[in-house]
Amino acid sequence: MPFNGSNGTFNRLYSWTADAAANIKILASRMDAEMNGFAAGLSNCVTRDGQSPPSADLPMGGKKLVNLGTPTTAGDAVTKAYADALVAGGPFAPLSGAAFTGAISGTTAAFSGALSASTGAFTGAVSAAAFTAANGGSNGYIQIIPGDALHTGYVGLFAPGGVRQGFIGYATTAGIINYASDTGAVHQFSGAVLNSTGGLQSNGSPVWHSGNFNPANYAALSGATFSGGIAAAQGSFSGQVAVDAGGAQALLAPSGDITARRADGTGVIFLGNTGSRYLYYDGSVYQMPGAQLNVGGAVFAGGQRVWDAGNLNPALYAPLSGAAFSGGISAPTVQATSDGAGTNFAVGNDVWIGDINVGNTMSVRGQSDATSGFIRFGSQTASLGVGGGGDIGVVGGNFGVQSGYSVGFGANVYMYRDNATGALRINFANNVYAYYDGSSKFIFAIGGGNKFSIDSSGTIRAAGNIIGNTTP
Repeated sequence: MPFNGSNGTFNRLYSWTADAAANIKILASRMDAEMNGFAAGLSNCVTRDGQSPPSADLPMGGKKLVNLGTPTTAGDAVTKAYADALVAGGPFAPLSGAAFTGAISGTTAAFSGALSASTGAFTGAVSAAAFTAANGGSNGYIQIIPGDALHTGYVGLFAPGGVRQGFIGYATTAGIINYASDTGAVHQFSGAVLNSTGGLQSNGSPVWHSGNFNPANYAALSGATFSGGIAAAQGSFSGQVAVDAGGAQALLAPSGDITARRADGTGVIFLGNTGSRYLYYDGSVYQMPGAQLNVGGAVFAGGQRVWDAGNLNPALYAPLSGAAFSGGISAPTVQATSDGAGTNFAVGNDVWIGDINVGNTMSVRGQSDATSGFIRFGSQTASLGVGGGGDIGVVGGNFGVQSGYSVGFGANVYMYRDNATGALRINFANNVYAYYDGSSKFIFAIGGGNKFSIDSSGTIRAAGNIIGNTTP
């Protein structure tokens, strides 16, 4: 648009002189465009006769409106002379530091400084940096003080002499009004009821009242009798808590005892929230069905320590029947309680040792052949025993008698080796015996003397006569 209203300049679209020099003919389109610019610019102008008033506020750019007429209506502008005449006809209060000596009345007022008055009545808004009502040395007064960036405004309450007793307001939280007293002052509502449509708080906590607390619905910490069930996340009672019904009782005592008693003398304490884990006393035995008892310390039964995995390893002990030992066995005595079969103790997979119901007799029999049984002494290869049900014999060696030992055959017949001579002696009866003298002779002795001998050459010698063909 050719007309710039922001700075009041009009710029033409074409230059006729330039068109003539450029041999541009007069064209209707160029003429219409140029004239339309004139029309648009004139349409934005304010006419001097008032036909086209301003459509927006007119910035004066620091210039004056001069030569104004006298105002006649509420919307007319006034000259400085007209305003000075009004002020001179006062009295008027300054916008800062005004002190009223009488009543104040008006529709609106805006003060930039403190405002004080003995009385006042405004029908509209009043704005001031501070407002003091009835500020006098012998009178108490109030002061309205604005807030700051962190606090709301407040009303100060002053005693005669200017000592503030408290204030209303000056809160830091939206929706909160402080009613505060200064040091030594007391809040007092004399002869009236304090009615708050919102909640009351004390030290930041709600004040209980009949709208949010009914003492009849609560129990005392001691001696309370409940008419219904009790449920709490946590609680503390100074006395015992008991629930009684039909001879049954559940009791929590201050001593820490818990009593659960049915009318029949039994009792159950449920553990967990499934209802299937509980400690039950059936009148004689305590039971804990479906649950494991885990005790951090030792468990005693009848005053005796109960064995557990911490003090007893069953793998290190043998059962009383069918035990298979992996190591040696050491005991003062070992006794087999069964008898007669001869198979009380199995030695490896070769032999049985046992009782056969014969006095003072032990059986040794093979595991693969019960008619055989041998005993081997020391690390020698010879064994003494019976094979296949025959006579006792020595297998893998000879039967010998060591010096100082004898072999007996009945009460008076025995064989032994003489320690002095090294001879083998066979004793048949009292002082009747035969022996080999260790050199070359086999001798028969009776009554302590040698009676008969035969040597290796076959020579027979006798202390008496040798009688042939005669029955002895």
